[in-house]
Amino acid sequence: MPEDQDTIAMFIAHRGALVRLANSIVHDAARAEDIVQDAWMRLAQVAKTQAVGKPKTLIYVIVRNLAIDSLRRHKREDSLHGEIETAELTVADDNPSAETAAIARSELESVLEALASLPERQRRAIELYRFEGLKLREVGERLGISTSLAQLLIVDGLAICTAHRAKAD
Repeated sequence: MPEDQDTIAMFIAHRGALVRLANSIVHDAARAEDIVQDAWMRLAQVAKTQAVGKPKTLIYVIVRNLAIDSLRRHKREDSLHGEIETAELTVADDNPSAETAAIARSELESVLEALASLPERQRRAIELYRFEGLKLREVGERLGISTSLAQLLIVDGLAICTAHRAKAD
């Protein structure tokens, strides 16, 4: 953390305004709080290696940039979630006929075969996302990979499952 008492006092005095700035961009109070905390940590990193002439200006710029980055990342995740939802397998109704049940069983077997043919990490990413309901970020954390790689694994894996299912028809 910056050792400079003036910088600390400035941060404390402007913390509320910084949170409001971040919240005005991301429209999520919890994320805004996280962004301000991250901004403080980044300011601390800069202060360790060089003198910060205008810490107030710098912290506002850092908060704004982090908030915009967070908003873009969140929109990408929402967009991907929508794409994955549209690529979902069809769900049978509550009272299927014998024929519908047989078709559904066949489709399920086809999808399970496709899942089994996927590389372990890709299969696990799909299971975490689709069956356990984790978010892309959480899938990435659980597998020790980036969120974008988790997204890529899931989208590609679902495409393989869909193609495998279509081939079985």
